[in-house]
Amino acid sequence: FSNGQILLMAAVFVANQNVGFVELGYQAALFFPILLGQSLLFFGISIIVLFLAAALLFPVLRAPIRPIHTFMKIAERIRKGAFQERFPIMGPLDTEQLAFVMNDALDQLARAVEVEQKSTQQMKQFVAAASHELRTPLTAIRGFTEVLLRRIDDYEEEIRELPVDVLPDFEDDSELDAEDELFLPSSLLYREQLSGLRKGLLTMEQETSRLETLVKDLLQLARLDGGIMPDFHHDDLAAIVKAMEAQLDVLAGAHQIGYELDAAVAYCDRSMIRQIVYNLTMNALQYTTKDSDTVVLRSGNYSDSQFVFLSVTDTGPGMTEEQKSHIFERFYRASQARERNPGGAGLGLAIVDEIVKAHQGFIQVKSQLGVGTTMMVILPKERIE
Repeated sequence: FSNGQILLMAAVFVANQNVGFVELGYQAALFFPILLGQSLLFFGISIIVLFLAAALLFPVLRAPIRPIHTFMKIAERIRKGAFQERFPIMGPLDTEQLAFVMNDALDQLARAVEVEQKSTQQMKQFVAAASHELRTPLTAIRGFTEVLLRRIDDYEEEIRELPVDVLPDFEDDSELDAEDELFLPSSLLYREQLSGLRKGLLTMEQETSRLETLVKDLLQLARLDGGIMPDFHHDDLAAIVKAMEAQLDVLAGAHQIGYELDAAVAYCDRSMIRQIVYNLTMNALQYTTKDSDTVVLRSGNYSDSQFVFLSVTDTGPGMTEEQKSHIFERFYRASQARERNPGGAGLGLAIVDEIVKAHQGFIQVKSQLGVGTTMMVILPKERIE
């Protein structure tokens, strides 16, 4: 290449003797377009051939992994709750066998879940029916207990003025009737018998109250399981708590209850919110061991502007992660050693959980061993469609 020309040189031989050279020149400006065109043509053909090869080979290469992608999509839908989904019988023999095994396992799981759901539903129906039937006899027992306690009060008033050493004067023991025998050997024995009877009746009254509370909780859960619709209105959580202050202070006894309430208007059922406040406060008091400790109720806007919160904080012993994972299960109770007044049935927090779900809300639990626990109920300001 010289002076814009492409030069070709060749030696000339005659009788094996180099007699000279032949030189040909060609203008480069005329040659380059032809060379560029040929290069572009070759490049274009190469690209077309590459795409054709990819188009022909892609189905062949993708065929072995297509069932895997399909299985992954179906598995994701099953994970989200579409338990009726089944894996298609497709692909190589190994993939077909895998689909058969997975479908059989899903069928067995579906049958087990159906049996479990049916058993759970029957148990809930039985509990609801039994709880309803128990209300009447429990009311009768409470009524009779109260009547007997009032009669004991009357009897004690009658004998309060009698001297301790008074003995009834009977000429013949055959004249004694059942009522007279109570006075033997002295009126002191009579007083002791009345005192023992009073203690027994008071215990019966306490146990009846406990059973009535249990029946009430079971019926509440039965109504929630039945899909009872809350009576939704816009209401201020702070106002609901303030209206309950007198009741909560009585429940607290020697404990102190603090209130840090800011306006928190939620779309809620007022009676159900009262149930949440009562249950959470009772739970906090139950695990607050020192009389000087304080339970704090708070309300306000949640970090997400679409929600508000209501929280109850105690200074009890706190919970482990294992205990936190079970506290909303029915009849679950943490170690009784942690409780100030053991004896609950383990339904209070389960009721709170069901009520919050009915309100399209959720619960956050923060707990630290040796420090205390905060249970925060988060509710939407408006109905979530």
